[in-house]
Parts: sequence; structure tokens; C-alpha cells
Amino acid sequence: SLRVTELDVDVVSPDAVSVTPVAGGAEGETGTRAELVMKPGFNAWVGWKPRSRDTRREKAVFFAECFQLFVPTAGIVEGAHVVQVRPAQGELGEITFTVPAGQTITDVVGDALSFWRFDPDERLLRVNLNPPQSRPFSLTIGSQIATTPLPYDQTAGLIVVNQAANQVGMAGVATGPEVQLDDVTVENLSSINLDDFPANVVGTLAGRINGLVLRRAFRYTESSGKLTVKAAAVEPDVRVVSQQTLSLGEDRVLLAAGLNVTVTRAGIFRLSFVLPAGLDVESISGGALSHWTELKSGDERVITLHLKGKTEGAQRFDLSLAGPGVKTTTAWEVPRLSLREASKQQGQLVIVPEQGMRLQAGEREGVIPLDPNAAGTRQKSALAFRLLNPDWRLALDIEQVDSWIQVNGFQQVSVQEGQARVMANLDYQIENTGMRALRVRL
Repeated sequence: SLRVTELDVDVVSPDAVSVTPVAGGAEGETGTRAELVMKPGFNAWVGWKPRSRDTRREKAVFFAECFQLFVPTAGIVEGAHVVQVRPAQGELGEITFTVPAGQTITDVVGDALSFWRFDPDERLLRVNLNPPQSRPFSLTIGSQIATTPLPYDQTAGLIVVNQAANQVGMAGVATGPEVQLDDVTVENLSSINLDDFPANVVGTLAGRINGLVLRRAFRYTESSGKLTVKAAAVEPDVRVVSQQTLSLGEDRVLLAAGLNVTVTRAGIFRLSFVLPAGLDVESISGGALSHWTELKSGDERVITLHLKGKTEGAQRFDLSLAGPGVKTTTAWEVPRLSLREASKQQGQLVIVPEQGMRLQAGEREGVIPLDPNAAGTRQKSALAFRLLNPDWRLALDIEQVDSWIQVNGFQQVSVQEGQARVMANLDYQIENTGMRALRVRL
């Protein structure tokens, strides 16, 4: 048995089989007592050294720094919360968080994580660590706030680390390419530069939300801080360049259109246009097209092109519309094909009449005449126009031209035994329009 007075030390001996500390002693007595079982032999060595730190016996004291990111999306505000914990003394086997009302915990990730449990009634998140931690460590918490479809104003509170000796942190708001951040109002937070917010926190959600960009950043020292996010959907920018050919005849009108559509800023799921009066759809095709539907809305018939998915970039669609023919008339309205989602639409229109039909452009708005040869047609009676905007208007005067016929004839008459036989060869030259029947007077 060994007693070291007035010193709190660890007793050591390389010649001892066991060293057992003995707790307690006489009242008012200070020092260290230990029971040693020595090996058989002589000249045994016994010593002591300052007692080593035993964190298991210490009361846990720790500091926390939180980096909290909020990402507004359609119907949900995604949250990523990176918590860095620095124990000052003792060990942490469990750490708890207070979660603001309206938030739901979706995931917790950490190297020392054993398991986690979220109580939505008490708004308490419990995280168990194995083994207990006495050195700095970090946890990444995922959260969600259910909200309305865009646009919306949504308030988000900060997750609080319970029983921390002190906690500070940063809060940020980021958006993807399809959401625009209109405004952020805060309580008990101070604005900071975007470069001061850790990039790795933004990276925790970058894999799920493409093109994520940090928009606002704040610092806080009070856990009662709040952010109110005002967000709206980014409207897609749809630009259309069309190549349209309108074929006019007495029996049939055919409008063939090639639409080169470019979608930027945000993806779209559908395109639509009002079907021109008197025409029906013959065919619609395109690489991004799934199917098309027709819906009557009042006096209008709306054709909707349903795409295979959320579509961006350059796409090509080919349409063919047909209707009954036209005859001589004045101020005939040229069918107009315009996509309702287009923010800018322009293109070219070539009007090709059948033989015997003469066209004269009348009232027009938003169109400029072009040389038909430059537009790619060699028919002399064709008209070509450049379309400047989707609300263009063009009226035509249509006139039927009479046929102009020249005949070169050769007749051979044979008279035999009181009978005359006539053979005639007639060479017709027909211009302006075609003839369905030719009459000959005998």
C-alpha cells in the first residue's frame, strides 16, 4: 500500500503486477493512495507522475458554429445545416438540437454518428455519437420546409444546438436556375460578403439541385434569428424562328411550317398555338414531341404540343395544316401560326398560288415583302414576306385569271367513193391556268 500526501498523481511501477487506486481517506486528508501487487524479487521500482486527463470524468463543455443554407424550390424550401462542434472539456455521447416549427429533418450525416431521432412534437433532434467525442467534429443535417407553389413568401428559422457554451454561425440563401430570389428580410442577422460563406456548405445540395448559386449571406450570434424568403419561378425565354409555306388552290389550302424553337433560362413541358380558322391538323412531328392534343376554348381551337419531359435548348417541330380551297375574293386573311409561349417570334412566309390564281397583297401589319427568289421559290406568281412579330397580319386579294389558249391545227381530208374522211391534229398551248375540258365544234 502506498500513500502520496498532498499530491494528485498516477502511481506507476514496472515491477508491479497490478496498481489499484484507492478512493477516499481520512477527513481532510489530501493525496493519492494505491494498492500495489509486486512481482517476486528485489529492488522493485515505484514512482508517480502527474495524473493524466480523464475526459470521461469531466463535465461536458463545448462550443458550436453552424452554417445554415436555405434553397427555395417549387413547393419546398430545402435546408442544409453544417454544425461544427468543438468540445472544451469532457466527452459528448449525445447532442440535441431544437428545430424551428415547420421544418422537418430528412437526414443527418457525420463520421461519429451512431443514430439520430427527430421528435416532431417536441421539435427536438437527438444525435447519438459512438464513440463519445472529445475532439472537434462536424455533423451535416438536412431539412425541408413545405410551402406553396412559386411564387411565395416563406419564413425559415435557425436550428439551435442545445447546451452549447456558446454558438455562432452563418445563414445563406441560394437558388437554382429556375428560381429567382426577389427579396430576403431578416431578424437578428447581419449581411456579409458572399465570399465569406463556406463553399462546401453550398456543395452539400449541389448534387441534387443543378446550377446552385449563393445569393445572400448573413452572420448571427443569436439563435433567435429568422429569414423570410420571397421567391418566384424564372419564366422561360422561348424564341421561335419559323419557315412557313402557304399553298393556295381552289380545292385545298395547305400550310407547312417548320418551327425552330430555342428555350433558355428555364425548361418547359408544353407548347401551344391557336389553330387558324378553317384549318385542321394533318401532321405534327418533332424530336422532343411526345404527343399533341386539341382543346376547344370558346370560339378557338387550341393545339397543345406535349413534350417528352422538361425541355430546354434548341428544338425543331414540323407542322402541316390543311383546309378547304379559296376562290376569287378580297381581303382574305392569311392564316397566322404563332406559339402562345413565345416571347419573340419571327420568320419567313412564302405564299404559292396554283396556276390561274393571281395574288395581290392588301392590308398588312408586322410583315415586310421579300424577293420570292431570295426566299427560295422560283414560281413567278408567288409572294414572300418576312414576319417581324407573332401578331403579324396580312390580307390578300385573290383573282382567278382566265385561260389563254392558242391552237395550231392540221387537217387531212380524204374523199373516197362518196365518203369524206377528216383527220385533225390540234396542238394546244394553254397559259395562265389549267383546263379541265376542251370543246371542239364540228
